[in-house]
Amino acid sequence: MPTTYAERFYIKSSPEEKLCWKQHAKALGHNGIAPLMRQLMRESVSCGKYGDETRNQLQKIQLELSKIGNNINQIAKHANTQRQVEEIGEELREITRTRKQISKLVHEMRGRL
Repeated sequence: MPTTYAERFYIKSSPEEKLCWKQHAKALGHNGIAPLMRQLMRESVSCGKYGDETRNQLQKIQLELSKIGNNINQIAKHANTQRQVEEIGEELREITRTRKQISKLVHEMRGRL
């Protein structure tokens, strides 16, 4: 059920500020200044007087998550590389088995000549 807004309050602004707010509201997908202001006020209340500290903490968390993502990518790359090495190792073992079989056949053929 949509929220009904019955209370009003007014903000005095210059025509330039009002135009700027309208453009900003539109850019953020709001259909007017009022929804933009409600969003900004909700965010301001949720951050409280420690908004800057909260923002700094979120930036630090974002940086740490980015580092973790980079580490995961490095691990995945290493795992893929390791897998290729294992596959190459298996091929080398198969080549060695085949070489030994050929060598045995050549030795047997020499004995028959």
